[in-house]
Amino acid sequence: MLFRSRCGAQVVICGRREEVLAATAAELGASHVAGDIREERDAARIVDAVLERHGRLDVLVNNAGGQYFTPAEAIETKGWRAVTRLNVGGTERMTRIAAERAFLPPAGAGGTIVNVTLSPHHGLAGMTHSSAARAAVEGYTRALADAWAQHGVAVIAVAAGHFDTASLRKYPEPVWRAAARTIPLQR
Repeated sequence: MLFRSRCGAQVVICGRREEVLAATAAELGASHVAGDIREERDAARIVDAVLERHGRLDVLVNNAGGQYFTPAEAIETKGWRAVTRLNVGGTERMTRIAAERAFLPPAGAGGTIVNVTLSPHHGLAGMTHSSAARAAVEGYTRALADAWAQHGVAVIAVAAGHFDTASLRKYPEPVWRAAARTIPLQR
């Protein structure tokens, strides 16, 4: 009950793997919905489940993303499409469906959309496809923020810096060493 007791929020998490979601939701005191945001039907089902359980949706956090390490000249069309389908397409899909069903008139009266990316401003070594996708999400966010402000919808991009983490260490050493150089404190 961590989120509910401390903040008063009712949190619903989503992702593709039911067993991971169930364990995480139990730990956080949240509920969950399994689904693949790359698919229109699943994305709609996720939003509808939140609305059915809680009667409203106040904040949508889009933080799904994925990439893989490969030199720019070796990226295959299939790989490019897979990364942009999740990072850009999934963000667009969840945003559009939440806006239609919960935030924009006539269904709703505002809300907040937070699009989480890795900062594309220094590029991601060996992941140009991901850098392009993250920049696209930032551009999309800016455009929607302007368009939907009149409806009381705040659309925000949060671009995490490149930090030396266990997740980053799964990539080749030049990638995670370069990440530290983009952070002034080197941590």
